[in-house]
Amino acid sequence: MCSMFRTPHLAKEKMYKTSGHLPYYAESMFPKMEMDEHRADRKQIEERIAELKKQLAEHAKKASEGKSGA
Repeated sequence: MCSMFRTPHLAKEKMYKTSGHLPYYAESMFPKMEMDEHRADRKQIEERIAELKKQLAEHAKKASEGKSGA
C-alpha cells in the first residue's frame, strides 16, 4: 500500500531574488529559526537573581542603618 506524503520544496534564495518573488514569499520561505531552547529557564533565573540582589541590597542597607544608630 502506498501513502501520499509531501516534502518541502527546497530552492536557493537567489532563484527567488532573480524571479522577483522573494519580497512576497521570503517570510514564509525563510523563517527565522530559534535555537535557544533554554530561554524561558534563563529568564526565570535572571529574574530570581535580580530579586535576590534587591533583597541583599535592602538587607545591607538595614544592617548599615543599625550599625550607625548604635
